[in-house]
Amino acid sequence: EEINEKWLTILNNNFKQEFLTPLNNMINATLSMDSRNESFKHEDFKDTISAIYNSSFRMFRNTRNLIVHAALTNNKFDIRTHSVHMPYLSDLLIQILIYFNNGIMYNDAKIEAEVDFIDKANIGTEYLNIIFTELIDNGIRHDSMRKPPKVRLTSINNGFEFSVINHVPEGFFFETKDIDQFRKFHKDLSLNGIGIGLYICKGLCMKLGYHFSMAIEEGLIKFVVTSGG
Repeated sequence: EEINEKWLTILNNNFKQEFLTPLNNMINATLSMDSRNESFKHEDFKDTISAIYNSSFRMFRNTRNLIVHAALTNNKFDIRTHSVHMPYLSDLLIQILIYFNNGIMYNDAKIEAEVDFIDKANIGTEYLNIIFTELIDNGIRHDSMRKPPKVRLTSINNGFEFSVINHVPEGFFFETKDIDQFRKFHKDLSLNGIGIGLYICKGLCMKLGYHFSMAIEEGLIKFVVTSGG
């Protein structure tokens, strides 16, 4: 009953922001690029394309998360059906960082990243993409100093360790056990997102045999995902 009430709130509030707003942005952007619009200038082209890309990716990401959330919460997630494609983890992470650095970060700030070359993992690209993307995004959302998070991907014990670290506001605290579906932890609940990113990361890691943890110590939040190979 509690989840159903949260879901209704999500539909009424967040869906307008997470789907209708970016869709409206794309519609307006494409209209502005219409060849019949004499006021559209060539120098505006790059910004307009960027706005379309960011809005469409936002809708894609939320849709993807809801599909995975439904599979996890209804026990329909089957590891045997995951993609057999094994990505170069370093390449995958670099592509995700390009997205954040090009359209999401404050001003012209860039995410500090230390990326070791790691050739493969034991799960498909789709789920690693979700885990990396959501943890980096949460590292940005919980930031208290408007600085980019520090991201690290290292090779350990024939596996890998992925971590995201950033500053949090004074007195801010939650633990791994507090992560739940449709629950937001940042103080400004109007921020983008529908509150399932960390829940999905935690669930995917559990299903796929990875160790997931988060901790807040000395004003820093740290997310860590570890694979044993």
